[in-house]
Amino acid sequence: MPSRKKSTKNTPSPVTPAGAEPTLGGGRAPEADFDDTIAKNRALPILDPASLPRPPAGFRPTDPDTRNRRLRKVSSELRAEVLAALREAAGLDLAADLGKYAPDPQRAPALAERLERVGRLSAAVQALALYAREMEQIALSDALVFLEAENKQLANALEHAPELAERYAALRALFETRAASIVEGRARAARGAVAVARPPAAQPAAAQPTAAQPAAAQPPAARQPAAPSPGAQPPQASPQTA
Repeated sequence: MPSRKKSTKNTPSPVTPAGAEPTLGGGRAPEADFDDTIAKNRALPILDPASLPRPPAGFRPTDPDTRNRRLRKVSSELRAEVLAALREAAGLDLAADLGKYAPDPQRAPALAERLERVGRLSAAVQALALYAREMEQIALSDALVFLEAENKQLANALEHAPELAERYAALRALFETRAASIVEGRARAARGAVAVARPPAAQPAAAQPTAAQPAAAQPPAARQPAAPSPGAQPPQASPQTA
């Protein structure tokens, strides 16, 4: 008699726990549960630093204080207005309109072109810097998740094999330094909160000589005649001839 084939119609499929994360292959779990933007950025390639351009030879950054002292300041929000004014000047006879001390209008197109080029460069560099900062934060976070898992297992293993401490010296130094930094940061924040909440100490008022403060002026009607001192004789009216 042929054996009956076991039906799997009502066999429940394995249930994934609610807190479980999908694997990336090879049984590896993702480093962290981030939103879609971070997950997509994590998969992007890292640009080769050697492929990025370098500043021109001879460039040396100026001290910020020197730049602030010597360079005229204009808001970057006024870039379009500056370019419009330069293009306007390029098409005018400034000497005829403004006198012999007016700037040479032939310089205006070169200034406008240089400003436009450095504006495009600044926008590209800012976008690249934003990309680099986020990719670095993702890489650091992924590394920390990995090392935290390693450190957790090391803490369990050290209870049975304390000789492992020397083998994992770099891992232990990382988390000891990180823990000390966190404690110091919390203490600094607490000190700052106490300083903000504490009212300023009252300063004693300095004694002022009364003669140095003039009396407030009073309207004539409010002034009262001084009371005569005890024993004083009333003034005698001078005799008047009729």
